Amino acid sequence: MRKFLILTILTLLASVDTLAQRNEDPYCPPIYVNGPAGLTPPGGLATFTTTIGDQARNYNPQYRWTVSTGKIVGGQGTLSIRVKMPEDVQGITASVEVLGLPEGCPAMASGETPSGDRPPAELIAALSSVNEIDLGTLDSIEKSVQANPNSQVFVIAVFERTTAKTKTVETLNRLREILTSTQQIESDRITFLTGFADKGRVKIYLVPPGADNPDCKNCEEFKNFVKDDCPIITVSGPAGITNPGKIAIFAAEISGNAPPNVVYVWTVSEGAIVSGQNTLSVQVRYPKTGASNLSATLIVRGLPESCSSEFSVAAPFVIDSSPVLIDEYGAITPQNEHAHLKAAVAQLKRNPNSMLWIIFYPTGSDASIKRKEKSLSDYLTKIQHIGELFKIVVGPNIGLEKIKILIIPPGVENPQP
Repeated sequence: MRKFLILTILTLLASVDTLAQRNEDPYCPPIYVNGPAGLTPPGGLATFTTTIGDQARNYNPQYRWTVSTGKIVGGQGTLSIRVKMPEDVQGITASVEVLGLPEGCPAMASGETPSGDRPPAELIAALSSVNEIDLGTLDSIEKSVQANPNSQVFVIAVFERTTAKTKTVETLNRLREILTSTQQIESDRITFLTGFADKGRVKIYLVPPGADNPDCKNCEEFKNFVKDDCPIITVSGPAGITNPGKIAIFAAEISGNAPPNVVYVWTVSEGAIVSGQNTLSVQVRYPKTGASNLSATLIVRGLPESCSSEFSVAAPFVIDSSPVLIDEYGAITPQNEHAHLKAAVAQLKRNPNSMLWIIFYPTGSDASIKRKEKSLSDYLTKIQHIGELFKIVVGPNIGLEKIKILIIPPGVENPQP
């Protein structure tokens, strides 16, 4: 009898424990709603997302969203919605009701947009004109924009009152091209305001989410230029150094809305256009004498008055006009010769567009000359690995063995032994 009583008590305890576990861990999925991570500006879009436990897969749930204010513009009936913020309210609450869960399970959850003081816009560049944008300024702008991927770029460009409208359009187009092409900032992240005053200035701001745009008295949003209104035209020159007397090719690329009857007119600062005038590509013969910069300019006639129509590019030019003697030695041991060649290769690497020119003045037989050439060539190709960046020339017999090593810059005529 006593054993039966103990067994009955243990069975009842086990039943109570099982029931308690079921009450603590019911078949109800947890539901959470997450709002946007940062502040959402008035009129902007806020994203709300619900997270629901794996148990929900057993019930084929449906989702019904409501918001305290604003308007749901996408995602109703899914796990995530987009809400357009009202212009006069900083924060909203979004609630989701999960339909189809077992009776007694919590089916509602809510989330809010973050609230707090609006962050200020940050001034990242202040210039007296667009012409002041140098590499240092561009690097600073690029680093600021990359470090704040959710912020907008806000440009205030104020021109002197005497500035012609066509000049303002040209200047703003140039600034837009600098920011979008050189700095690769998406055009839809940039807003321009322009105005006129006694003194011109350009200020570039970074505007984080939720911040007010900078003020500009007597400014208005500049809508007289749109990216698609003017074609994008770029001019490129030859990739390397153009040697005197040789042909340099200059080419233009045009994209966007270009009128059908535009005319292309090329001019060059030096040399002569030998073909391609009135097309998108010209061949220019570089002058045979002198070492100077050759620039080509393309004028596109027939574009709208507000569009830039003149584009230029310069070809690389020859800096050194003569070979440079860097070493000279006589008959020495192979080990010492390798030290001379190694030093010459080090100088060549500091002038990567140049060539190593080796003049060998022999005194022995043809067979010994060939052995010497092979020794020099093997060391430079197999040990120093400079490929075809050297040339070995055999000079006349001058009565004693000698080696001269020269650096030949691009465009310079090769020396004779």
